[in-house]
Amino acid sequence: MVSPKQTHQFLIFQLAIDIQAMLSTECLGEVLKCEVSQIVPILDMPKPVMGVSSNRGEVLWLVDLSLLLELTPLYALGIRQYYDVMVMHYKDRVAGFAVPKVGQLVNYRVANMQPPILENLPGSFGRCLDGLYRRSQGKDTLVLNTAKLFDLLKKIPSNV
Repeated sequence: MVSPKQTHQFLIFQLAIDIQAMLSTECLGEVLKCEVSQIVPILDMPKPVMGVSSNRGEVLWLVDLSLLLELTPLYALGIRQYYDVMVMHYKDRVAGFAVPKVGQLVNYRVANMQPPILENLPGSFGRCLDGLYRRSQGKDTLVLNTAKLFDLLKKIPSNV
């Protein structure tokens, strides 16, 4: 675990139209642009599972991160051509978390993270939050926990 005095690197991304979030880069493999036409839907999968795509000759399961967290699904945002996908590794598992837009890498001091505000958040979303950072522009950036996201994937009936 990172000491509170240390800085830690995060990847910022758009989770929904009005929600900015970030994940630690500890488990980040790479960021891809995935054309919607390259996603192969798999029958009888839970709604957050978009399907699979090929990544460097390997099958990559794609998950709509917004929908997994009980927010507005990507398809409802009007995105038609491609999604940004964060390929995350956790223990022996790999999943591609699709989001509308991936932003930049940032460094924050762990000690500056504030507790999450859980009011009006769906249950899955709240359970995956580690905290938030207040940015100078007045917007909060929510910090998601990769391990908790993968725990959510275990709870949906599939082999993702």
